[in-house]
Amino acid sequence: MRHKNWVTFGIILLFFFSIIAARAMQSLPWQDRGDYYEGIKGRETEAHLELISAAIFHREKLNNEATPSSNNVKIKFYLPEDDTVFISVRTFSRYDYWMQPKQKEWKRSWNLFSWSRALVLNHLRPEPQLQDLGAVALIGGEYADTLAPIVLYQTQPPSQITEYRFIFRPPDTGDLLEFKWICYKLGENPPVGEWNSEPGRKPAGSPFDFFWNCVNKEEGWYQLNMRGRLEFPAKDRELEMTYRLYHQPSIR
Repeated sequence: MRHKNWVTFGIILLFFFSIIAARAMQSLPWQDRGDYYEGIKGRETEAHLELISAAIFHREKLNNEATPSSNNVKIKFYLPEDDTVFISVRTFSRYDYWMQPKQKEWKRSWNLFSWSRALVLNHLRPEPQLQDLGAVALIGGEYADTLAPIVLYQTQPPSQITEYRFIFRPPDTGDLLEFKWICYKLGENPPVGEWNSEPGRKPAGSPFDFFWNCVNKEEGWYQLNMRGRLEFPAKDRELEMTYRLYHQPSIR
């Protein structure tokens, strides 16, 4: 009897929090926040593999008494030349939260942008943490296939880049049955036999990630090649995608 009461209480609590989350999303719409746009907005249904994040992997220890956490979220990204850049920060589960800076033209070297958690992020329940956010910096514009290294943090970014985390979402209409990838220095031939296979079926509409270990990789342009097979009701479709990434090992 006691177990049944706890189950009932848990269901009521879950329902209560779902109502709070739904109301928060309704009251935090996507809108102009000054020098950036931020809020909850629906995503379009994609018919291809959607890039959600291509960011430097960084686990930051927050709420340390020696280095108290900032209420701002920050991004740093590197450009080898002055260029147009489309930046997107978003959650990849639970919500459809987005943040996009208005600025499009950025300078060569490491660039910094920050925004407050207070307007939107702090009002979502459960409150998103840094690991719940994906970030991408597309050199050339929103639909470009050239990536700048970008890192999310609150107090201190890493000094060296040792790993990238890529997050993709299969289309809502088809599972990803097979998937493999390789990242190599642009201008060189892909190393034979070094394709990385990601095991298991990737369900339709569900984000998945993979990591590129770049320890001791020199600065310069790299190419990310991906191959896979998407399952659709009528016929499976072969998938091939390519991105260029500028790797800058040291963050300043």
